[in-house]
Amino acid sequence: MNVEELITKLAKERDMWKEKAMNMVEKSTFNEVRDRLAEVNQQPTVKAEAYNIAWQKVEEIQKKYDALRETYAILFDTHQVEVDKDKIWKERYDAEVINAEFWKNTYYENVGIKGKVYVFSDIPNDCDGQRFTDDLKKYLNKESYKMRVRGQYLKDEVKVTEGWKKYEYGQPIEQSKCLRVYIDKK
Repeated sequence: MNVEELITKLAKERDMWKEKAMNMVEKSTFNEVRDRLAEVNQQPTVKAEAYNIAWQKVEEIQKKYDALRETYAILFDTHQVEVDKDKIWKERYDAEVINAEFWKNTYYENVGIKGKVYVFSDIPNDCDGQRFTDDLKKYLNKESYKMRVRGQYLKDEVKVTEGWKKYEYGQPIEQSKCLRVYIDKK
């Protein structure tokens, strides 16, 4: 604990005791307590022994700091050679990263999905559309793919009665004019 922390701690402790004293005193004796506190504040609250101990600690820490600084100065000189080697390895690593990014981007350009992620859209939400989506589910390879059916376009009567704000993030299939089918890899 350094000197500043010790002084701060003692000042906080003094303020805490002042506050406790203020809370305990009634209004009639407030002036007497205030005068007594003024006298206490004029007297030194930290003994010279405490300052001497703190200064001794500071001197010990300063000696340790100086010794460490000398040690690190020697290590820094030998470290500079290794830093140069690290720069060479970093340049090689950066070149490899750029090469890897190139091949990754080339792969995604050739293999990635182009266009929308849904497979079927504008399927009417009637008996024929329901039968079509049911048949798709029935014959889908469920080991490799997953199928999702979502609503598309809010029905006009729902827009008039309920408004579109309620379905800002999508509407249930019953409230949709059409359906969309998404087929995702598992």
